[in-house]
Amino acid sequence: MDVKELVQKDKTFSSELFISKANNMVKRLYNAITLNELEHVDHFISDKVYNEIETQIKKAASKNCQIIYDEINVNTSIYDIKEVLNSYKIFADVEIQCLRYTKEKNSGAIVGGDTNNRIHISKLIIFKKKINNSELVTNRCRGCGTTYDINYSGICPVCGRTYDLEEIDFMLLTHAHIELLLLKEIDKDTWECLVGNAKAVKVGTRVSFGEGKLIAECINVLDEGLRHFKFIYEGIFYEVLDVLGKMPLPP
Repeated sequence: MDVKELVQKDKTFSSELFISKANNMVKRLYNAITLNELEHVDHFISDKVYNEIETQIKKAASKNCQIIYDEINVNTSIYDIKEVLNSYKIFADVEIQCLRYTKEKNSGAIVGGDTNNRIHISKLIIFKKKINNSELVTNRCRGCGTTYDINYSGICPVCGRTYDLEEIDFMLLTHAHIELLLLKEIDKDTWECLVGNAKAVKVGTRVSFGEGKLIAECINVLDEGLRHFKFIYEGIFYEVLDVLGKMPLPP
């Protein structure tokens, strides 16, 4: 299903509103990681996403470090829509540009990443939208009756009641990196690759690995999930791959 078909079937859906909402949700998620305030976003993310992010935060905290995302820009585009029971699954290609670095909590020293140069992150994100349901901007707390902005927080500022997941229209179900399997080199630093979830990868899509240490830019789209990528990096390509890549397991 494409966007036009969805608009015809569901009059409450607006692609412009969805993209604005999705961009905002992703920004808030990364800000929550920085501030370690997942309680402010857990009303619109799935348990799977919550657990993945919480694991990242705890891993950094175990080393007395904090993950920082700053100057975040997000651009979302829809590439597929599927109707499932009483909701739609909206598959989106999300391009994120930001500063990402890790700092030591006590000293504030930067121990990883780059505070000066933005990295480019490509993610495949699946959102859920209820069928024929309009998103509310404000919600009256069922605990104390206070009206508050549900787009800011999932917690009532007066009584602390957590927003009911069943009340929300849009939810972020899962997010994943784009994976490339290098098949053959067709020119210097240019490879034919097999791409997982290839629908999200178009000419111009840039995939970042290792906080920008290796960037793959799609320059040609082929059939059956194949794409041509130009790789951008510093140093020796195969040494970079040894550090960032993984050898695929046999079936």
